[in-house]
Amino acid sequence: MRRPIGFLGFVLLAVLTGWETYEFCVTNKGIRYFVSEPHRLLFVTSIALVGGGAVWALSRLSPAALRSLRLWTLAGFATCVTCFLAVFTACLVSFSPVVTDSGMWGWMAVTLGALVAVAGLLWFEFHQVWKQIRGAG
Repeated sequence: MRRPIGFLGFVLLAVLTGWETYEFCVTNKGIRYFVSEPHRLLFVTSIALVGGGAVWALSRLSPAALRSLRLWTLAGFATCVTCFLAVFTACLVSFSPVVTDSGMWGWMAVTLGALVAVAGLLWFEFHQVWKQIRGAG
């Protein structure tokens, strides 16, 4: 049962890649975009090289260093999301008359709930990795 699903997934990815290539080359004139100013291609190439180098460097790290990097990354991202949530809440409170007049409280509540859920899940994952590292050490 797994083989047909994997094959269908691969076919879907191949069709979507072909479609995006067609859109880039024919519809959006992507080649003309890079030919008109060649330094753009240099930027894309440099981004690809730096990204590939970063992936290669990360693949060479030890498992302990990868766990530590994962912990720091989760902590940093969770902190950023929590700070953004605090700023968003402060702005929401200060602009509450405008939000009330426009009738956007539903969307603001959904956005606030989504941010709380993302922050909570990030902090939960951080806690799980923290327990794993402390248990291994």
